[in-house]
Amino acid sequence: MVVNSRPSPLSSVYDGRICRGFVIARGKLGFETFDADQRSLGIFPNQKGAADTITGTQTCTQSS
Repeated sequence: MVVNSRPSPLSSVYDGRICRGFVIARGKLGFETFDADQRSLGIFPNQKGAADTITGTQTCTQSS
């Protein structure tokens, strides 16, 4: 069995069952945020600030 003690570099942000976006740890650069359509929303110094950006700027498109 292999155990990885490091946290995952990828976090998903959900609103109920709907995935609103993703936060990826970029090491010394900080945390990069992507919306649900995989468009970058920027790089932030902390994970909370990055996640807050996703919930405040959701711009997903839906196909009919």
